[in-house]
Amino acid sequence: QVVLDALPDRANTPAFGESLRSTILNVPGAEIEQMSLTKTEDEVDSEFSGLSSVSYNEEYNDISEPAMYFRINISGTATVLNKVLQNIEHSIRPILVDKVEIQSNNRNRNERGEAIAENDRQHTMIITARTFYSYRVNPTIKTKTMKEKQ
Repeated sequence: QVVLDALPDRANTPAFGESLRSTILNVPGAEIEQMSLTKTEDEVDSEFSGLSSVSYNEEYNDISEPAMYFRINISGTATVLNKVLQNIEHSIRPILVDKVEIQSNNRNRNERGEAIAENDRQHTMIITARTFYSYRVNPTIKTKTMKEKQ
């Protein structure tokens, strides 16, 4: 069942978006600033241009399953953002991260003028990635009796 759940039979972006929000991105201290998902290449606008599985990442051009593209803008400490990347890596859902951008502000003092420890400084990470779905598969389980060799 887990294997079938990892590669769904249709592009269900609302369900995938909720899965991202509730499991993969659900890291204490992480703040999702923006999340964009698109079902098919037909819906890919300028935000996702150039991300087709044929032309964007040559390393994975043998993937034939249709892709769902997504972009996440998330903020947190370096430790928090690292945990988000680990969650993506450990997901049972096949996810190819095509691009990661990390932006850091130079603020080393809070609103009251107090120094902010380096481990507590906030960063923003923008992840551009894709996941896949497969056309409906009807798994069948068969039983076959084998004769013992004499």
